[in-house]
Amino acid sequence: MIASASGSQLGPYAFSASNVIWVVGSQKIARNLEDGLRRVKEFVMPHEEERMKARTGGKMGTMLGKLMIFERESPSLGRKLTLILVREPTGD
Repeated sequence: MIASASGSQLGPYAFSASNVIWVVGSQKIARNLEDGLRRVKEFVMPHEEERMKARTGGKMGTMLGKLMIFERESPSLGRKLTLILVREPTGD
């Protein structure tokens, strides 16, 4: 699952890049889709809102504009998707 305000990074994730590599902190793993959605809405978005306001002097926050959920990849696309889990926290 990938949350985004504008969705600008989602195109290559979804289709155009022939190789996609995600490096993800293991603390981001959710038990199921419901828990993942809850984590995005109740933890990630408030934290990102605070981070953006601090970064812009309170002028700009964030929003959940797009949410991409990967279920499976068609083998006919010939893409290579790699997920690297890191035990140390990487972001929030």
